Amino acid sequence: INKILKSIDFTGLHDPILLAKYGKILLHSGKINEARQCLEQSAKSLPNLNRTWLNLALIAISEKDTSDFELYMKRSMLLDGNDYLPPHYLAEYYHRSGDGKNYDIHIGKAHKNYQNLCSKYYFKSLNWYDCESFKNDIIPDSPAPLPLNLQSVVFLRE
Repeated sequence: INKILKSIDFTGLHDPILLAKYGKILLHSGKINEARQCLEQSAKSLPNLNRTWLNLALIAISEKDTSDFELYMKRSMLLDGNDYLPPHYLAEYYHRSGDGKNYDIHIGKAHKNYQNLCSKYYFKSLNWYDCESFKNDIIPDSPAPLPLNLQSVVFLRE
């Protein structure tokens, strides 16, 4: 990954989608300042990408900036209310903060959104054949814990 990142000229890069992708790669490579620059530039150019705000929120919480973390997570959830990651990270944050009420609200939403993931053929099958596609065996039907938590983000480990 480092070889690839060194070969990229970020100064001439203006595509907000590529900036968001590179920002995520940089973030998970531990290069927080470079990630922030890419993600902020992406958000300025194309502010309707929910995962850009999610990644900016992860940077904020890694720097113990809880107000920006909550703001960015709420923006991410507003842009895509069906994404399970923003409410999941918020639930994890509220759990660590001891806020049981908000934890319950957000973990329920995260679990609901996680269970609603379906294969890319679900709606095609429903519309074309008037029947549902096969269930996705990978996604559990029971309220099992979600696979991700704040500790899975490398730079947030204590």
